[in-house]
Amino acid sequence: MKILIVSDTYLPKNDGVVKFLRHVIPGLKENFEVKLLVPDFGPSEDIDVEVDKVQLSSVVKAAGYPSAEISYKTMQAVKREVLQADVIFVQDLAVLGALAIHYGKKYGKKVVVYVHQLAWDQLAAVKTKSLRLKRIISAVGIRAAKSLYKKCNVVLLPSRGVAQSLERQGIRGRRAIVRLGVDTDMFAPAKNKQASKLKIKISKDKIVIGYCGRISKEKDLGTLLEAFETLKKKHSNLYLLLVGDGEDDEKKRFNGLKDVKITGFKENVIQYYQAMDIFVLSSLTETTSLATMEALSCGIPVIVTPVGRVKEYVHSGYNGFFFPKNSAAALSEKLNYLIRNPEQRIAMGERARKSMIGRSWKRTVAKLIRIFNDLEV
Repeated sequence: MKILIVSDTYLPKNDGVVKFLRHVIPGLKENFEVKLLVPDFGPSEDIDVEVDKVQLSSVVKAAGYPSAEISYKTMQAVKREVLQADVIFVQDLAVLGALAIHYGKKYGKKVVVYVHQLAWDQLAAVKTKSLRLKRIISAVGIRAAKSLYKKCNVVLLPSRGVAQSLERQGIRGRRAIVRLGVDTDMFAPAKNKQASKLKIKISKDKIVIGYCGRISKEKDLGTLLEAFETLKKKHSNLYLLLVGDGEDDEKKRFNGLKDVKITGFKENVIQYYQAMDIFVLSSLTETTSLATMEALSCGIPVIVTPVGRVKEYVHSGYNGFFFPKNSAAALSEKLNYLIRNPEQRIAMGERARKSMIGRSWKRTVAKLIRIFNDLEV
């Protein structure tokens, strides 16, 4: 069986979709002939699979990334690759994903899509603060998503919560839950937290508040910054570590700030997690948040907004805390508690690690293999 995996994000980016691909492709390759179709984000150490890349747009961006160019050349490239495949495995609904679904349906291919994020929620969060405009953007996004999902043979979802979100919007059809995993052998606690800080040039005496992921509007890092600046007035030994890259407008608010570091995209993020004392996810929208799972696996207590599947594996007071979206005051309160109570921070981190044990990527791959084999191409 020839499987064409289509993604609108790729290396050297290291977001949740790229992490997903890096973990599932080796297992899929053992059972199928696999090829990738992705935008050309520049030189990178590719995943060990055949890759076809399309040109980036010089104008259009999506969530801080340049989009694949919307052109005749791009459409022909997608059409060509779709015709050569048996199954089209799409990662979300941006330019390449939407085109692949269209051509897959047109030419009678089996089409499977994985819902890494609710596109209408992300669009609304990124484009405006106006509630009225958010509703309009969401409505347009839902209508487009319905049309595209209807053309797919199977819609894969990371959790029942995401499945229920689609049901509420009237999006039905054949669906399957395929939960994401975490490599607990790779994402392990630091053997020496102070040494881990020194390794990335942070003073060993700093309490490191961390985030890992895309720097874009829907992540609401402004709320995290506001909470950090409030707490710096009480605790001079705080350090804010943002692991990732993204929109220039979002990054510039951190320019020139003392004890704040933005790393840019990193292919290996483990050493940065291991330097963190507390992990914060201030997102307005998520489905699973692999970054939060990786932080927990590294033995870090988390403070998160109650978004997506995060509510299923973060347990307040056990391995982390929740705070309301957009609430810097509530985030400050939770952070302050963990800063002032190091023994609780350490105990919660130990429980965080335990909460991720057994969540293997092998189960994710096994479920995907069963689904593809059941398609009867």
